[in-house]
Amino acid sequence: MKNVIVIIFSMVAFIKASHSQQYDWKQTDHWKIYDIVDRQAIKITTDSLKLLKGTLIPKDSVLYYISDAAILPSIKNEVWMGAFVLTYEVKENQIGKLLVCKYRNCIYNSFDRQYYEIDSRKSDAWQSFLNNCMNREN
Repeated sequence: MKNVIVIIFSMVAFIKASHSQQYDWKQTDHWKIYDIVDRQAIKITTDSLKLLKGTLIPKDSVLYYISDAAILPSIKNEVWMGAFVLTYEVKENQIGKLLVCKYRNCIYNSFDRQYYEIDSRKSDAWQSFLNNCMNREN
């Protein structure tokens, strides 16, 4: 019985630790937002995005909203009925893509293939920020 309790405790600790790890957003730079209204934004590759004109957006603002986002389990594609598409650079000029759902507080990071949930207290301001960035582009 003692072994079972130890195993269960170890499993819970491992699961909790794996869910608390988050992408190191501070290592990102050159954030851009793209005017893409396609429902299939999740399928657009970063190579394709390099060919499109994006608008630079302030890194510090983006990090304010996403730095404390919580990791979520996988989400079904139906969530992505509308999304903002953002890219960022990481070391060695690699490009990551961030999909931001327009209808929920979730984002998808292509670099670590994780779904995150924006803090609900910031979600309205986050959506407003992204809409303002899009309006600035047009």
